[in-house]
Amino acid sequence: MLKVVGASWSQTRYSSLLIASVALMGMVTILFLEFVPRDVYDGRYAATVFWNAQTGFRIEFWGQGNDPRTIRKGVARAYYRPEMLSTGWAVLEIETQPSYPDHVQAHAAGLLEGSLSWQLIYWHWQNTVDSACEGREKFCDEITQFLEDNRDFIREKARLYDHQDPFWHQVNMFYEQLDGLEVGWRYAVKRSRQEDDVDIPRTDFLWLNVMSDILDLEAKKNMSKELIANNRPPLSLALLKLIPGDMTDFILSHATGGYYSSMLRVQKQYKFGLHETGKLGSRPVPGQIITFTSYPGSVFSQDDFYKVTNGGSSQANSKLVISGTVLKNLNPDSWALVDATEQVLIGPRVLAANRLDRNPEQWAEIISKNSSGTGNKQWLVIQPKVSQGQGQESGNATAGGLTVWIAEQMPGLSRAGDISAHLKDSGYFISYGLPMFKDIQNVGGYHKHERKELTAARLLLQQGQENVTDLKTMLELMRSPDISLFGRGDLLTMDELTRQTDAFYNDSLHFFPAPNKTHPNHLNANNNHNLKKTGQLDLGLYASNPKKSFRNVFKKIIALKKLRKELSTRDENESSASSDSAETVQSEEDKLQFRDRTQILPHSPKSINDAQKPDLTGVIDFKVLTHKDDVFHAASGPLYSKYGSQIIIEPFQWSKSQISDHPHNGHSDIWQFEPVQTEWVW
Repeated sequence: MLKVVGASWSQTRYSSLLIASVALMGMVTILFLEFVPRDVYDGRYAATVFWNAQTGFRIEFWGQGNDPRTIRKGVARAYYRPEMLSTGWAVLEIETQPSYPDHVQAHAAGLLEGSLSWQLIYWHWQNTVDSACEGREKFCDEITQFLEDNRDFIREKARLYDHQDPFWHQVNMFYEQLDGLEVGWRYAVKRSRQEDDVDIPRTDFLWLNVMSDILDLEAKKNMSKELIANNRPPLSLALLKLIPGDMTDFILSHATGGYYSSMLRVQKQYKFGLHETGKLGSRPVPGQIITFTSYPGSVFSQDDFYKVTNGGSSQANSKLVISGTVLKNLNPDSWALVDATEQVLIGPRVLAANRLDRNPEQWAEIISKNSSGTGNKQWLVIQPKVSQGQGQESGNATAGGLTVWIAEQMPGLSRAGDISAHLKDSGYFISYGLPMFKDIQNVGGYHKHERKELTAARLLLQQGQENVTDLKTMLELMRSPDISLFGRGDLLTMDELTRQTDAFYNDSLHFFPAPNKTHPNHLNANNNHNLKKTGQLDLGLYASNPKKSFRNVFKKIIALKKLRKELSTRDENESSASSDSAETVQSEEDKLQFRDRTQILPHSPKSINDAQKPDLTGVIDFKVLTHKDDVFHAASGPLYSKYGSQIIIEPFQWSKSQISDHPHNGHSDIWQFEPVQTEWVW
């Protein structure tokens, strides 16, 4: 080392020792960090979007192994856990910052979702939209043209009123987020160097967000081949149960009906800092945090299950819990009331309602605005008891602190009403695909069509809820053999359900209330002062309960299926059917029982008809939310049932299914997932 002019030897030696010490400490630090265990490849991904007015948007991908608390916020940040094969769910969280303009927040959120989950979005598109158009190109071209016309008209109107009208501002943000999702997806595909092999047409990103609307548009056009067969009932179910002894606490279970091909599922939480309008200085929206179950590439639930809060502490500020079940339009004439080109589809409307509502009544009003008459649902909107000092903004009667409203739509008609008093009297409410309002029933054609399969759903839940007292018993009900079998279109054919339901009806008619007798729980506009601007409510069908257990019907079907399997196995193991039958059936009584049992088994595959074919639809998940815990447990996949270690209803398995030829890219083979409770990081 050169001696610095003017420095003493002692000073020079001291400097040398100091430099050597610093170097040694650096080496120790490097070695220490090398051996500190880091979960670099934890399968969880993070990213941040930055923005300024001069340079626009920039995405920074942080890879895996991040502490969520240290991820930079930017305009928006996201945390993505693709855990489908281990839990049945992917998990996506997105947080945006309120200091940025709303359109920037929405676009940034879309960029993050599209880029992080690009592979899942592509698989889901292959399984649903792409495969649905095979052999139906003309119909799909018509739908594509409609979606483009509707998008252009609605976006123009939304931009026009963006700074004035809260509803139209939220509609505008829906499409802004969708734009960002497409841009983010294409950026990620290019980044992965697969743009030559992987592509999704632009309008198909709309398809991924309007599936329930398209089903109704298809029915309107009277196509011969529907996405869901007419003979299958809407399988969405919901059960709201007050906790015995505590009228302020409740449990809500919700089961989604859908295609087995659409079982790539995502739990999402949007924590957005949006405002009521696009005008500078506008107030923050009441619904700042929306937690929901959804699908890849969809910016709203589409299975109609939401928890909406305003961003405060979870227990004190829980705002609304919303669930929806499908209402099928059975009246072809009412489709003439649908002119959806200039009306808002269900996705933008439900997001606007979630963000702008302050109580269930307001939510119901918003969801009905500019309704397209498609994607019709029966919505159950629950406002739990608020913390002391906050007070209820709606002055309606409550069920021990709960305010509960029902909202329903059909083409050209929307109805809503407060059922809090009914819930307090009965202790539970079931939503199963039958409208409550008589004019909704009439417009939808329910007064002309008998729907015994809907009655089957009601009776199963009605009799099953009697034993529900807490989370454990609700989970047991949703895993019970009868409800599991009812939700399995691949196992329970319409022929089996109809024949066994008919047998129950013929044997139990005297247990039902007389048709002309008013049920004590029947409500209408004259005897329920809590109904506001609504039609007549028909709760009689929701309340009647036969004394004979309908659940025995499904026990019988399960027993018959087991017998059929045993007989099939026996036949395979027997070399001579005639001689072995003589050995097996040894008495006249055995012969009679054998004959009776085989007569009521489903027909052989050679003579099977459409009503007996396994279906591509069924219940594809269930969620159970407990108010006091302020969390929900979610199980993905078709229902199955077990008692202890014994499997009663087997889990769905693609490789052994009769519908294994249907697309299921990215799916697990066996769908045997337990309910999971997601821990959110922000």
